Amino acid sequence: MEKKRPAIRDVVPAAQQQAESNRASREMLQKMVNERVVAMQADKLGVTVSTKEVDDAIKLRAVEIRKTVEKVLEEAQKQGLSELEYRDELRRELLFHKMLETRVRARVRPTEEDARDYYQRVLARERAGQNYRASLIALELPPGPEGVRR
Repeated sequence: MEKKRPAIRDVVPAAQQQAESNRASREMLQKMVNERVVAMQADKLGVTVSTKEVDDAIKLRAVEIRKTVEKVLEEAQKQGLSELEYRDELRRELLFHKMLETRVRARVRPTEEDARDYYQRVLARERAGQNYRASLIALELPPGPEGVRR
């Protein structure tokens, strides 16, 4: 006969259970607030996530874990997410990453001088790695016979 495992509520003290429950509630509330703020800012900036982007993200995850799209969706269901809920979760993740990218791009503004400096660094690095040195040799030729064009 299989021995029944004790429930968490029977092993962990009530005070510790309550503290953990409160911590989890605070984390969940903070996550929900963050998601709402990101969504509001995305609406304001016109940043969206298309269905195709969500589909592509699912395909990419499937490739990363070497499974089919169907298996990825099955795994999500095993974790208690319907396909729609899983797609919504991915959409939120993609939106967050797009917003992060938008914020970073707004702060990074390369100037023409930055581009010139970068070009000079790359040029110097490439020249240092060359195995040969190109040179120009100029020879003065003696005057040739008349009528010959140079």
